[in-house]
Amino acid sequence: MSLSIRRDFSFVLAILLFFLFLYAGFKLAVQRHLWNDEIYTQFYSIDRHSYGQIWKGQLVEGNNAPLFYFLQKIVVDSFHFKAPEAWEGRPKITDLRAKIILRLHSVVFMSFVLSFVFYYFSHRFSVIIGLYSLLVSLSFFVVWNYWAEARPYGLWFGLSLLELLWALDIAEERRKGSSAWAVLLIINTLMSLTVVFSMIQIFIVSIFFWINKQDKKNILLCVGLPFLISAYYYLASPKYMFYFDRNPFELIFSIIPLSIWTWMIVYGLILFWSKRKISIADWPGTKIIPLVIFFTVAALVLLGLFFLKNQPDPRSFALTNRYFVFLAPMSIVMTIFFSIDLYGFFKKNKISLVCFLIGMATLFIFTWLSQPDIFLRLVDLYLG
Repeated sequence: MSLSIRRDFSFVLAILLFFLFLYAGFKLAVQRHLWNDEIYTQFYSIDRHSYGQIWKGQLVEGNNAPLFYFLQKIVVDSFHFKAPEAWEGRPKITDLRAKIILRLHSVVFMSFVLSFVFYYFSHRFSVIIGLYSLLVSLSFFVVWNYWAEARPYGLWFGLSLLELLWALDIAEERRKGSSAWAVLLIINTLMSLTVVFSMIQIFIVSIFFWINKQDKKNILLCVGLPFLISAYYYLASPKYMFYFDRNPFELIFSIIPLSIWTWMIVYGLILFWSKRKISIADWPGTKIIPLVIFFTVAALVLLGLFFLKNQPDPRSFALTNRYFVFLAPMSIVMTIFFSIDLYGFFKKNKISLVCFLIGMATLFIFTWLSQPDIFLRLVDLYLG
Protein backbone atom coordinates (compact mmCIF):
# COMPACT_ATOMS: atom_id res chain seq x y z
CA MET A 1 0.00 0.00 0.00
CA SER A 2 1.48 3.33 -1.08
CA LEU A 3 1.98 6.11 1.46
CA SER A 4 -0.77 8.32 -0.01
CA ILE A 5 -3.31 5.48 -0.12
CA ARG A 6 -2.44 4.40 3.43
CA ARG A 7 -2.74 8.00 4.63
CA ASP A 8 -6.17 8.44 3.05
CA PHE A 9 -7.38 5.05 4.27
CA SER A 10 -6.06 5.77 7.77
CA PHE A 11 -7.81 9.14 7.80
CA VAL A 12 -11.18 7.66 6.80
CA LEU A 13 -10.81 4.85 9.33
CA ALA A 14 -9.83 7.36 12.03
CA ILE A 15 -13.05 9.30 11.39
CA LEU A 16 -15.09 6.12 11.68
CA LEU A 17 -13.27 5.22 14.88
CA PHE A 18 -13.98 8.69 16.26
CA PHE A 19 -17.72 8.12 15.94
CA LEU A 20 -17.35 4.63 17.40
CA PHE A 21 -15.48 6.05 20.38
CA LEU A 22 -18.12 8.76 20.76
CA TYR A 23 -20.79 6.05 20.96
CA ALA A 24 -18.75 4.09 23.52
CA GLY A 25 -17.95 7.22 25.51
CA PHE A 26 -21.55 8.33 25.81
CA LYS A 27 -22.58 4.81 26.82
CA LEU A 28 -20.01 4.96 29.60
CA ALA A 29 -21.23 8.43 30.52
CA VAL A 30 -24.84 7.41 31.02
CA GLN A 31 -24.05 4.16 32.83
CA ARG A 32 -21.85 5.70 35.53
CA HIS A 33 -23.36 7.86 38.25
CA LEU A 34 -22.04 11.37 38.63
CA TRP A 35 -19.86 11.10 41.71
CA ASN A 36 -18.66 13.36 44.49
CA ASP A 37 -15.84 15.24 42.72
CA GLU A 38 -17.87 15.85 39.56
CA ILE A 39 -20.78 17.14 41.62
CA TYR A 40 -18.48 19.36 43.68
CA THR A 41 -16.85 20.83 40.57
CA GLN A 42 -20.18 21.66 38.97
CA PHE A 43 -21.83 22.97 42.10
CA TYR A 44 -18.98 25.06 43.55
CA SER A 45 -16.61 25.82 40.65
CA ILE A 46 -18.81 26.15 37.56
CA ASP A 47 -22.19 27.41 38.74
CA ARG A 48 -20.88 29.79 41.39
CA HIS A 49 -18.16 31.50 39.35
CA SER A 50 -18.17 33.80 36.35
CA TYR A 51 -15.94 33.34 33.30
CA GLY A 52 -13.70 36.11 34.62
CA GLN A 53 -13.31 34.47 38.03
CA ILE A 54 -12.47 31.16 36.36
CA TRP A 55 -9.71 32.74 34.26
CA LYS A 56 -8.35 34.53 37.33
CA GLY A 57 -8.04 31.18 39.12
CA GLN A 58 -10.48 32.15 41.85
CA LEU A 59 -11.77 28.61 42.33
CA VAL A 60 -11.99 26.37 45.37
CA GLU A 61 -10.33 23.52 43.45
CA GLY A 62 -6.81 22.39 44.34
CA ASN A 63 -6.18 22.57 40.61
CA ASN A 64 -7.47 26.00 39.58
CA ALA A 65 -6.05 26.11 36.03
CA PRO A 66 -9.04 27.41 34.05
CA LEU A 67 -9.31 25.65 30.69
CA PHE A 68 -11.46 22.69 31.70
CA TYR A 69 -13.78 24.80 33.85
CA PHE A 70 -14.08 27.42 31.09
CA LEU A 71 -15.07 24.78 28.53
CA GLN A 72 -17.43 23.15 31.01
CA LYS A 73 -19.15 26.46 31.71
CA ILE A 74 -19.62 27.06 27.96
CA VAL A 75 -21.26 23.64 27.63
CA VAL A 76 -23.62 23.99 30.60
CA ASP A 77 -24.56 27.56 29.62
CA SER A 78 -25.30 26.38 26.07
CA PHE A 79 -27.72 23.81 27.45
CA HIS A 80 -29.07 26.22 30.12
CA PHE A 81 -28.04 23.70 32.76
CA LYS A 82 -27.43 24.48 36.43
CA ALA A 83 -26.96 22.03 39.26
CA PRO A 84 -30.04 21.95 41.52
CA GLU A 85 -29.55 23.05 45.13
CA ALA A 86 -30.56 19.53 46.17
CA TRP A 87 -27.24 18.27 44.75
CA GLU A 88 -25.21 19.89 47.51
CA GLY A 89 -23.55 17.28 49.68
CA ARG A 90 -24.84 14.27 47.73
CA PRO A 91 -22.25 11.55 46.92
CA LYS A 92 -23.83 10.55 43.58
CA ILE A 93 -26.36 11.75 41.02
CA THR A 94 -28.30 9.55 38.57
CA ASP A 95 -29.86 12.31 36.42
CA LEU A 96 -29.47 11.18 32.76
CA ARG A 97 -29.47 14.67 31.21
CA ALA A 98 -26.86 15.85 33.70
CA LYS A 99 -24.59 12.90 32.93
CA ILE A 100 -24.59 13.67 29.21
CA ILE A 101 -24.19 17.44 29.48
CA LEU A 102 -21.49 17.46 32.16
CA ARG A 103 -19.42 14.76 30.47
CA LEU A 104 -19.96 15.98 26.91
CA HIS A 105 -16.66 17.63 26.11
CA SER A 106 -14.64 15.00 28.03
CA VAL A 107 -16.15 12.27 25.85
CA VAL A 108 -15.61 14.24 22.64
CA PHE A 109 -12.00 15.11 23.42
CA MET A 110 -10.98 11.62 24.54
CA SER A 111 -12.62 10.14 21.43
CA PHE A 112 -10.62 12.57 19.30
CA VAL A 113 -7.36 11.70 21.05
CA LEU A 114 -7.84 7.93 20.62
CA SER A 115 -8.67 8.46 16.94
CA PHE A 116 -5.61 10.67 16.51
CA VAL A 117 -3.35 8.03 18.10
CA PHE A 118 -4.64 5.49 15.58
CA TYR A 119 -4.13 7.90 12.68
CA TYR A 120 -0.63 8.89 13.80
CA PHE A 121 0.71 5.34 13.99
CA SER A 122 -1.22 4.14 10.93
CA HIS A 123 0.12 7.00 8.86
CA ARG A 124 3.67 6.61 10.15
CA PHE A 125 3.92 2.82 10.16
CA SER A 126 0.89 0.72 9.12
CA VAL A 127 -2.79 0.24 9.84
CA ILE A 128 -1.94 -2.85 11.88
CA ILE A 129 0.33 -0.83 14.12
CA GLY A 130 -2.37 1.85 14.33
CA LEU A 131 -4.81 -0.75 15.65
CA TYR A 132 -2.14 -2.06 18.00
CA SER A 133 -1.66 1.47 19.34
CA LEU A 134 -5.35 1.51 20.28
CA LEU A 135 -4.99 -1.84 22.05
CA VAL A 136 -2.11 -0.41 24.06
CA SER A 137 -4.00 2.80 24.87
CA LEU A 138 -7.10 0.92 25.98
CA SER A 139 -4.96 -1.25 28.27
CA PHE A 140 -4.47 1.71 30.59
CA PHE A 141 -7.24 2.27 33.11
CA VAL A 142 -6.55 6.01 33.03
CA VAL A 143 -8.22 6.09 29.61
CA TRP A 144 -11.35 4.32 30.84
CA ASN A 145 -11.49 6.26 34.08
CA TYR A 146 -11.36 9.73 32.53
CA TRP A 147 -13.01 9.01 29.17
CA ALA A 148 -16.38 10.03 30.56
CA GLU A 149 -15.75 12.08 33.66
CA ALA A 150 -16.50 15.76 34.28
CA ARG A 151 -13.03 16.50 35.61
CA PRO A 152 -9.91 18.00 33.96
CA TYR A 153 -7.74 14.87 33.98
CA GLY A 154 -8.96 13.42 30.68
CA LEU A 155 -8.07 16.73 29.02
CA TRP A 156 -4.65 16.63 30.69
CA PHE A 157 -4.07 13.05 29.52
CA GLY A 158 -5.04 13.83 25.93
CA LEU A 159 -2.96 16.99 25.63
CA SER A 160 0.01 15.17 27.19
CA LEU A 161 -0.24 12.42 24.59
CA LEU A 162 -0.44 14.95 21.76
CA GLU A 163 2.56 16.82 23.18
CA LEU A 164 4.71 13.69 23.33
CA LEU A 165 3.94 12.59 19.77
CA TRP A 166 4.50 16.09 18.41
CA ALA A 167 7.76 16.49 20.37
CA LEU A 168 9.07 13.16 19.04
CA ASP A 169 8.29 14.27 15.49
CA ILE A 170 10.28 17.46 16.03
CA ALA A 171 13.19 15.55 17.60
CA GLU A 172 13.25 13.14 14.64
CA GLU A 173 12.91 16.06 12.22
CA ARG A 174 9.68 14.71 10.83
CA ARG A 175 8.24 18.14 11.54
CA LYS A 176 10.41 21.18 10.98
CA GLY A 177 10.31 24.94 10.98
CA SER A 178 8.62 27.60 13.04
CA SER A 179 5.14 26.16 12.43
CA ALA A 180 6.07 22.88 14.17
CA TRP A 181 7.35 24.76 17.22
CA ALA A 182 4.30 27.03 17.18
CA VAL A 183 2.00 24.01 17.42
CA LEU A 184 4.06 22.66 20.33
CA LEU A 185 3.81 26.04 22.06
CA ILE A 186 0.03 25.95 21.66
CA ILE A 187 -0.18 22.43 23.11
CA ASN A 188 2.09 23.34 26.04
CA THR A 189 0.08 26.48 26.74
CA LEU A 190 -3.19 24.53 26.72
CA MET A 191 -1.66 22.01 29.13
CA SER A 192 -0.53 24.75 31.50
CA LEU A 193 -4.10 26.09 31.41
CA THR A 194 -5.47 22.62 32.23
CA VAL A 195 -3.46 21.33 35.19
CA VAL A 196 -0.74 23.15 37.12
CA PHE A 197 1.33 19.96 37.39
CA SER A 198 1.63 19.82 33.59
CA MET A 199 4.68 22.03 34.05
CA ILE A 200 6.55 18.85 35.05
CA GLN A 201 6.24 17.26 31.62
CA ILE A 202 6.72 20.53 29.76
CA PHE A 203 10.02 20.95 31.58
CA ILE A 204 11.00 17.33 30.87
CA VAL A 205 10.31 17.69 27.15
CA SER A 206 12.39 20.89 27.06
CA ILE A 207 15.33 18.99 28.63
CA PHE A 208 14.79 16.24 26.04
CA PHE A 209 15.07 18.83 23.26
CA TRP A 210 18.13 20.35 24.91
CA ILE A 211 20.09 17.07 24.96
CA ASN A 212 18.98 16.44 21.37
CA LYS A 213 20.59 19.79 20.46
CA GLN A 214 17.44 21.47 19.24
CA ASP A 215 17.33 25.23 18.76
CA LYS A 216 17.59 26.78 22.24
CA LYS A 217 15.49 29.81 21.31
CA ASN A 218 12.58 27.58 20.29
CA ILE A 219 12.96 25.53 23.47
CA LEU A 220 12.78 28.62 25.67
CA LEU A 221 9.78 29.97 23.76
CA CYS A 222 7.90 26.69 24.23
CA VAL A 223 8.60 26.51 27.95
CA GLY A 224 8.61 30.19 29.00
CA LEU A 225 4.96 31.17 28.59
CA PRO A 226 3.55 27.85 29.90
CA PHE A 227 5.85 28.11 32.95
CA LEU A 228 4.59 31.61 33.77
CA ILE A 229 0.98 30.49 33.37
CA SER A 230 1.48 27.47 35.64
CA ALA A 231 3.32 29.57 38.21
CA TYR A 232 0.49 32.12 38.31
CA TYR A 233 -2.23 29.52 38.87
CA TYR A 234 -0.14 27.62 41.40
CA LEU A 235 0.36 30.77 43.47
CA ALA A 236 -3.35 31.60 43.19
CA SER A 237 -4.54 28.09 44.10
CA PRO A 238 -5.77 27.08 47.55
CA LYS A 239 -3.26 24.86 49.35
CA TYR A 240 -4.83 21.71 50.75
CA MET A 241 -3.30 19.09 53.01
CA PHE A 242 -2.91 15.49 51.86
CA TYR A 243 -2.21 12.14 53.40
CA PHE A 244 -1.42 8.66 52.10
CA ASP A 245 -4.13 6.06 52.64
CA ARG A 246 -2.16 3.37 50.81
CA ASN A 247 1.39 2.38 49.89
CA PRO A 248 2.77 5.47 48.10
CA PHE A 249 4.16 3.40 45.21
CA GLU A 250 0.65 2.13 44.45
CA LEU A 251 -0.10 5.62 43.13
CA ILE A 252 2.44 5.04 40.36
CA PHE A 253 1.77 1.35 39.74
CA SER A 254 -1.95 2.05 39.41
CA ILE A 255 -1.09 4.31 36.45
CA ILE A 256 1.58 2.06 34.94
CA PRO A 257 0.78 -1.66 35.44
CA LEU A 258 3.63 -3.92 36.50
CA SER A 259 3.40 -5.71 33.14
CA ILE A 260 4.37 -2.47 31.38
CA TRP A 261 7.39 -2.13 33.66
CA THR A 262 8.24 -5.71 32.63
CA TRP A 263 8.02 -4.66 28.97
CA MET A 264 10.46 -1.83 29.70
CA ILE A 265 12.95 -4.19 31.39
CA VAL A 266 12.75 -6.75 28.55
CA TYR A 267 13.43 -4.02 26.00
CA GLY A 268 16.41 -2.73 27.99
CA LEU A 269 17.92 -6.21 28.38
CA ILE A 270 17.57 -7.06 24.69
CA LEU A 271 18.95 -3.68 23.68
CA PHE A 272 21.96 -4.17 25.97
CA TRP A 273 22.51 -7.76 24.86
CA SER A 274 22.35 -6.97 21.13
CA LYS A 275 23.90 -3.50 21.04
CA ARG A 276 26.84 -4.79 18.99
CA LYS A 277 24.61 -6.56 16.49
CA ILE A 278 22.14 -3.79 15.63
CA SER A 279 22.13 -0.20 14.54
CA ILE A 280 20.55 1.99 17.20
CA ALA A 281 19.31 4.28 14.43
CA ASP A 282 17.00 1.46 13.29
CA TRP A 283 15.29 1.35 16.71
CA PRO A 284 12.96 4.37 17.03
CA GLY A 285 12.21 3.40 20.61
CA THR A 286 15.72 4.35 21.71
CA LYS A 287 14.77 8.01 21.17
CA ILE A 288 12.24 7.68 24.00
CA ILE A 289 14.60 6.21 26.60
CA PRO A 290 15.69 9.62 27.98
CA LEU A 291 12.02 10.62 28.32
CA VAL A 292 11.23 7.38 30.16
CA ILE A 293 14.08 8.03 32.61
CA PHE A 294 13.13 11.69 33.14
CA PHE A 295 9.43 10.94 33.66
CA THR A 296 10.23 8.12 36.12
CA VAL A 297 12.59 10.32 38.13
CA ALA A 298 10.03 13.17 38.12
CA ALA A 299 7.32 10.84 39.42
CA LEU A 300 9.57 9.62 42.23
CA VAL A 301 10.56 13.18 43.17
CA LEU A 302 6.89 14.24 43.19
CA LEU A 303 6.04 11.23 45.32
CA GLY A 304 8.82 12.19 47.72
CA LEU A 305 7.52 15.76 47.99
CA PHE A 306 4.04 14.47 48.78
CA PHE A 307 5.54 12.12 51.35
CA LEU A 308 7.33 15.01 53.08
CA LYS A 309 4.03 16.90 53.26
CA ASN A 310 2.05 13.89 54.42
CA GLN A 311 -0.31 15.25 57.10
CA PRO A 312 -2.93 12.84 58.46
CA ASP A 313 -5.61 15.23 59.67
CA PRO A 314 -9.44 15.35 59.57
CA ARG A 315 -9.12 18.29 57.15
CA SER A 316 -6.71 16.45 54.83
CA PHE A 317 -7.57 14.71 51.58
CA ALA A 318 -6.42 11.23 50.62
CA LEU A 319 -3.81 11.47 47.87
CA THR A 320 -4.96 9.82 44.62
CA ASN A 321 -3.20 8.71 41.46
CA ARG A 322 -4.65 11.59 39.39
CA TYR A 323 -1.54 13.64 40.18
CA PHE A 324 0.49 11.05 38.25
CA VAL A 325 -1.69 10.95 35.13
CA PHE A 326 1.23 12.40 33.13
CA LEU A 327 2.93 8.98 33.36
CA ALA A 328 0.25 7.24 31.29
CA PRO A 329 0.84 8.99 27.92
CA MET A 330 4.60 8.40 28.24
CA SER A 331 3.99 4.72 29.02
CA ILE A 332 1.62 4.29 26.07
CA VAL A 333 4.04 5.85 23.58
CA MET A 334 6.94 3.90 25.10
CA THR A 335 5.12 0.57 24.86
CA ILE A 336 4.15 1.11 21.23
CA PHE A 337 7.63 2.11 20.07
CA PHE A 338 9.36 -0.59 22.13
CA SER A 339 6.99 -3.17 20.61
CA ILE A 340 7.80 -2.01 17.09
CA ASP A 341 11.53 -2.33 17.78
CA LEU A 342 11.23 -5.77 19.36
CA TYR A 343 9.04 -7.05 16.53
CA GLY A 344 11.64 -5.91 14.01
CA PHE A 345 14.34 -7.65 16.03
CA PHE A 346 12.55 -11.00 16.37
CA LYS A 347 10.92 -11.25 12.93
CA LYS A 348 14.18 -12.47 11.36
CA ASN A 349 13.62 -15.86 12.96
CA LYS A 350 10.18 -17.50 12.81
CA ILE A 351 10.56 -19.41 16.06
CA SER A 352 11.76 -16.30 17.89
CA LEU A 353 8.92 -14.29 16.37
CA VAL A 354 6.29 -16.81 17.52
CA CYS A 355 7.74 -16.84 21.03
CA PHE A 356 7.78 -13.04 21.04
CA LEU A 357 4.14 -12.79 19.92
CA ILE A 358 3.06 -15.36 22.53
CA GLY A 359 4.96 -13.46 25.21
CA MET A 360 3.43 -10.17 24.10
CA ALA A 361 -0.09 -11.63 24.13
CA THR A 362 0.52 -13.08 27.60
CA LEU A 363 1.75 -9.74 28.82
CA PHE A 364 -1.35 -7.95 27.57
CA ILE A 365 -3.66 -10.57 29.09
CA PHE A 366 -1.88 -10.09 32.41
CA THR A 367 -2.16 -6.31 32.03
CA TRP A 368 -5.92 -6.52 31.61
CA LEU A 369 -6.35 -9.12 34.36
CA SER A 370 -4.39 -6.92 36.76
CA GLN A 371 -6.86 -4.10 36.11
CA PRO A 372 -10.29 -5.67 36.70
CA ASP A 373 -12.02 -2.29 36.48
CA ILE A 374 -11.34 -2.31 32.73
CA PHE A 375 -13.44 -5.47 32.45
CA LEU A 376 -16.21 -3.76 34.40
CA ARG A 377 -16.19 -0.90 31.88
CA LEU A 378 -16.33 -3.39 28.99
CA VAL A 379 -19.23 -5.20 30.64
CA ASP A 380 -21.00 -1.85 31.00
CA LEU A 381 -20.51 -1.20 27.27
CA TYR A 382 -21.71 -4.66 26.29
CA LEU A 383 -24.75 -4.85 28.56
CA GLY A 384 -25.71 -1.19 28.42
